Amino acid sequence: MKQPMRLRTWLAGAWLATALLLPARGHAQPKEVQLDRGPTSDLYMRKRPLAPQAPVLSDELRKLLYATETKRDAKRLEAIGLLRGFINSNPGPDARADGVFKLAELLWEEARRSYLEKMEAFSRSSINCSSEAAKDAGKDSKCAAAVEPRIDLKEAEQFYQELHDKHPNFRRADLVTYLLGFAAKEDNREAQAMGFFQEVITNHPTSPLFGDAWMMVGEHHFA
Repeated sequence: MKQPMRLRTWLAGAWLATALLLPARGHAQPKEVQLDRGPTSDLYMRKRPLAPQAPVLSDELRKLLYATETKRDAKRLEAIGLLRGFINSNPGPDARADGVFKLAELLWEEARRSYLEKMEAFSRSSINCSSEAAKDAGKDSKCAAAVEPRIDLKEAEQFYQELHDKHPNFRRADLVTYLLGFAAKEDNREAQAMGFFQEVITNHPTSPLFGDAWMMVGEHHFA
């Protein structure tokens, strides 16, 4: 089904703003949302071990990378603002579903960016706290109070929940349900998470996330 004209008009700026966030391809992209980019591409980011040694970058390259990342993040925030405006304009149900899906995806990406930024700071702090000087500082130091950050997916989860509850026949209901399960698991709501993963297994047996859902259920029972 083609998107209504009003949705295409409102989202033109949002998708243009996010164009720089996506890698260039040498061939045409399919219209369906792909699992090799977006929130599912790095779902297990938090579980990946830190690299043993960060690469040494020149000051010039570091500044270039920082400027590029800053522009990319600004484009994402711009797109998020445009999509919020579209959703608040009371579009039709199908158009709203498409807008909510894209907004939730960008909010998920923004939450991941914020999480990685906090993890980088936490890792630096942990290295400093492991030094002999920090060990001699005693238990009352700020090192003793350091807590590993967790990814905050609450806002993205809110919009995915809307899609799940109000648009059960949405074209990517399998992805929406799986991400709700992942968000619940990250928030230590295990029973709710298993319910969503089981829903993927039961209602979407042909989904590319079918095997992943089984893995999450198995991990819960046998970890």
